[in-house]
Amino acid sequence: MDKRSQLAEQALDIHGVVTVRELLTHHQNIELEIATSTRKEIEETLNELAELGLEIVRNELLKRELHKPADNFGKEVAED
Repeated sequence: MDKRSQLAEQALDIHGVVTVRELLTHHQNIELEIATSTRKEIEETLNELAELGLEIVRNELLKRELHKPADNFGKEVAED
C-alpha cells in the first residue's frame, strides 16, 4: 500500500471524518468530508489531519446539499 492510501485509511479513523476519497491526481489527491457540531471540533479534526501529514490546501463549509435521483437513463435501462 502506498503512502497516499495509508494516509487515506488513517484519516478515516480521526473523529469527525466521515468520508475519504482517494483521487487519481498528482496534487490534492485526498478529499475528506467532515461532520461536526462546532467550529472548534472542525479545527481539532483539521489539526489531527495535519499531524498525520496531510496538507490541507482548501476547505469549504457546507450549508446544505440537495440531491435528486438520476433518472435520465430511460425506463428500459432502469428495469434491466
